[in-house]
Amino acid sequence: MVDDVAFNAYHKNIQKFGGYTEGVWLALCNTRNNFRVMQQRGNNQPKEITSANSPFEVEPVTLGYDLKRQENRLKISSQVEIHLPNDQLVHAVTADISPSGARFKVPTAFNYKLGEVIDVHYVELAKTSALDGIHQKIQYRVVGIDESYENDAVKFLRSVRLSQSDVIERFIQQSLVDESQRAKHDNQDKIIRARTRGFEHTYLKHTCNLPLFFSGNELKLALMTENNQPIWQYWHDERNQQTLDSLFHPERMDMLTRPGLKGSNNVLYAFTHEHQGKQLFFSMMMPEATREQRQLFWHVGAKRASWKAFRLSVFELSDKEREALAQHSTELNLDTQSLTHCGMLQEIADTNSARDYLLTEKPRLASKELNKFRHARKSANQPICLYFDAQSRAKSQGINSAHHYCSPLTTRK
Repeated sequence: MVDDVAFNAYHKNIQKFGGYTEGVWLALCNTRNNFRVMQQRGNNQPKEITSANSPFEVEPVTLGYDLKRQENRLKISSQVEIHLPNDQLVHAVTADISPSGARFKVPTAFNYKLGEVIDVHYVELAKTSALDGIHQKIQYRVVGIDESYENDAVKFLRSVRLSQSDVIERFIQQSLVDESQRAKHDNQDKIIRARTRGFEHTYLKHTCNLPLFFSGNELKLALMTENNQPIWQYWHDERNQQTLDSLFHPERMDMLTRPGLKGSNNVLYAFTHEHQGKQLFFSMMMPEATREQRQLFWHVGAKRASWKAFRLSVFELSDKEREALAQHSTELNLDTQSLTHCGMLQEIADTNSARDYLLTEKPRLASKELNKFRHARKSANQPICLYFDAQSRAKSQGINSAHHYCSPLTTRK
C-alpha cells in the first residue's frame, strides 16, 4: 500500500521515464514523507520552535469570532477530481462544502497557487445523486492553502465558487431533509461557537487591556478584570474620581471616530502633576502635538513616577455587533443601541522605560505649552464600570457570579 504522495510520485515519474525504471523506484524510496528521509532531515536541521515542522505549532484561535452562518455548510467526505490550470489531474476528497465555496483535502505532491482557478468534478456525488447538473464541472478559485496538523502528506484548499451552478446548494438542501443529518449539522456550529466562547472567556479573565465602549463622543462602559484593574485605578485623582471621561474629550474622540474611519490605532502618553493638593492629569496623543511639544511632554513626564504610555485602539461597531450587545441591555442597564464604537486601552510603557524618552533633544519651549494637554477637573459623564470575575462567590450554595458593577466613584479593592 502507498500513500497519496507516493501514488502521485509514481504516476509523475512513470510519465517522465516511460515505464517502471530504477529512477521511478528511487523516487518512491525518497519521497519527502518517507520515514527515513524525515529522520535524516530532522537530525540535520536544527529544531526551532518557530519552524513549520515544530511539534509546538498549534492551530490559532481567532477571538471575537462568532459563527453565524448565512448559508448551510455540510461536512462530507466525497471523492472529487480537480483539474489544475496546468492540465494536471488531482484525486481529492471534500472536507466540507457550501453553496458559495468548498474545502478540499488534496495530496501535497502537486503545486497549488493562491488565486488560481480549478475545475472540480464531483465524481462520487455524480454516481449517488440524480440532481441535474451534478455531472458538470464547477469552477472554484483557491483563496487559501492550509497545512494539515495530523498528516504531512495532505493539504487543504479553501475555495470560492465561480460557476453560476446551484447544484451544490440543492444537494445540501436535499441532504438536510433528514432529521439526524440536520441535527448533526446544527451541532457542528454549536461546538465551534462553544469552543471559541470558551477561549474568549479565559482570555477576557486574564487580559491586561481595558475594553471600552463609546456612544459617539461619550465613554459609556469599561470592562474591568482582576488583571486590568491597575489601568482603571490609574485614572483616578486624589478625590477617587475617575478621569477617563476627560481623557476621551470631544476633540480627541472626533479624531478617533471620524466618519468613514472603521478603526484607528494611536499611542497615548500620560503623567500626573501635584499642584496645591490636587492631582492633575496630562495626556497627549501623537497627532495632537508638534514635534517640539512631544519632546517637551516626554522630558517633563518621563521624569515622574506616574509616567505611562498606552496604545489606544478604537473600532466602529457593526450592525450585527450592536444587535449582539442589545441582548445584554438589561443586565448592563444601558441602552446598547446607542453604542457606536469599542476601544482597547493597553499599557505599553511605564517608569522602567522612561529613560528612553529622555534621550531625545529637549526643546526650548516653556512648560506652559503643556497646559493644552491638561484634563478638566469636572466630569460631565460617568461611565459604567463592569467588573468581570469568573470565580465562584458562594461555592457552598452553588452560585457563580460572573460579573458585577463597580461604582464610577469608587474602585473595588
